[in-house]
Amino acid sequence: MTGWSLAGQAVEAPIHEAYRDNIAFRGLFGDPAACRAAEERAAHVVELTVALPRVVPNAMEPRSAVGRWNAGTGAYELWAPHQGIPEVRRDLAVAMDAPATEVLVHPVDVGGGFGARGPAYPEYAAVLLAARRVGQPVRWIGTRLEGFLGEHHGRGTRLSGRLAIDAAGRFQSLSVTLDGDLGAWVTPVGAHIHVHNPLQTLTGVYGIPVAAFAPTLHVTNTVPTGPYRGAGRPDIALLVERLVDEAARGTGRDRIALRRRNAIPKARFPFRTAAGATYDSGDYARLLDRAVAESDWKGFARRRRLSARAGRLRGIGLSLFTEVAGGGPVAADEIELNLSADDSGLQMELHTVTGSTGQSHGEAFARIAERELGAPIAAFSLVGSAPSTTLAGAGSFGSRSITSAGSAVAIACRTLKERLSGLGEPGDGLLDIVRKANDPDLLRVRASSPVSVTFPAGCHVAEVEIDRATGVTRLVSYVAVDDAGTVIDHDAVLGQIAGGVAQGIGEALGEIALYDAAGQLLASSFMDYPMPRADDLPAIRVFDEGVPSPNNPLGAKGAGEAGTTGAIGAVSNAIADALASVGHSCPDMPFLPSDMWSLTS
Repeated sequence: MTGWSLAGQAVEAPIHEAYRDNIAFRGLFGDPAACRAAEERAAHVVELTVALPRVVPNAMEPRSAVGRWNAGTGAYELWAPHQGIPEVRRDLAVAMDAPATEVLVHPVDVGGGFGARGPAYPEYAAVLLAARRVGQPVRWIGTRLEGFLGEHHGRGTRLSGRLAIDAAGRFQSLSVTLDGDLGAWVTPVGAHIHVHNPLQTLTGVYGIPVAAFAPTLHVTNTVPTGPYRGAGRPDIALLVERLVDEAARGTGRDRIALRRRNAIPKARFPFRTAAGATYDSGDYARLLDRAVAESDWKGFARRRRLSARAGRLRGIGLSLFTEVAGGGPVAADEIELNLSADDSGLQMELHTVTGSTGQSHGEAFARIAERELGAPIAAFSLVGSAPSTTLAGAGSFGSRSITSAGSAVAIACRTLKERLSGLGEPGDGLLDIVRKANDPDLLRVRASSPVSVTFPAGCHVAEVEIDRATGVTRLVSYVAVDDAGTVIDHDAVLGQIAGGVAQGIGEALGEIALYDAAGQLLASSFMDYPMPRADDLPAIRVFDEGVPSPNNPLGAKGAGEAGTTGAIGAVSNAIADALASVGHSCPDMPFLPSDMWSLTS
């Protein structure tokens, strides 16, 4: 079995004895009966099915690892690209049948993590076992092919939705079914991303009074799936935003006006959704208005006419979305902050399991310390954490680092400020006070911040041209207006969002991990798996319209996955708009030139 059947036909050969029908999980959430009643009363019911095919994370650098065994202490040491010490150390300790205290994990830059660098992959245990057997350090360097076959894939979902609308254009109910492809084995959070994350933002940014969600998870003869930038959030955002556009098209309403009518007003936050989540803060109308203005939505009709004269179809689409960020398997993220002074000046060291693996965490944490304590950024150094650290935390994933570890940094700085408040004289700076204190215990703080969940949001607008002669789709404009709460480091946030947008565009326009009937992966190199390149992308214009979150001391929200979540829906709606202009419906992603040519030529 290389895929799953939406019709639920009998399966000829079960992959696991425990799952005779190759179904690992069925769930039902919300109020299906209330949804059916709302549909019966509704003036219109819009139905739609969308699919997000499997994709391969494809970090810039394939995974690699170095393992070492210390015969004297019995300890294992691993150097590998990963997104957090605790999970990797815990799982390797089980694999090695050793206490966690005897498994030391060193963090290194990941070359791109995107969720796929979170687990303890089998190769990591293999290098440790080999190192023990040969009595020497052992190195493994993965190839790109091994990345395609050995690193978990992302997405692999098909969602169907029914949106009920009354005569006044207000949304009354939303029913969603999801089929998720787990692959041959279940990864640590493979089921979580297909169930929990879509459920958290099931109704999107809209005040839909009743909702229902029925996920079904299938095992297949394929590489296991796991978190990949967005991890279930782009899936539900795509369905909801495509449904809204189809509702506007089917009822003759304006797409912008329909969204404005149904978006949750700013005054109603915190808002508890029909799916049970509590959104912290937001101003969706402001996001929508800014995106419409920055994209020159009103001028689109003129641009469409110009494209038509050149033999091209032009479409514009938007995605007004929210997503869940933060959380994790721990109750709190813990950090240790050390202040000191020497002849060279002030020194501040931060120890945390939420180390930087390329996301500029050190710069952001330094900015927090500067704001809270007055410590100069140049004095700050992110040490990370010792391989044997006892600091609590989960690492860097799920757009959680600033809201969790960053909040702990703020709390530690406030504690230090209070401790030092009576030590200085008028006119003393922080350096003078630290020198007077001269007490390492006084200048060392271990602080923790309860893990918070936030709901960042955004409105992204994409504009595309489809060449009717070749089927090639060109993205001609992209605007992203995002609410990441209180932004600590604007450049880093802009980079995170733009990078996520690029990945979402890649998924929409080309990326797909295809298998044949025999279970052979057909796309296993960059010769047959199209990655987005610079000339595939327009200038991505990013704007900040943040509303602080009340859920953490900084007021911050996650930003690392918003770009991908917004891009997939915005590009899909732009393609659908272009095709609708000539009477065609939108196919499933990716929107390949061959598909576009067959529809438009």
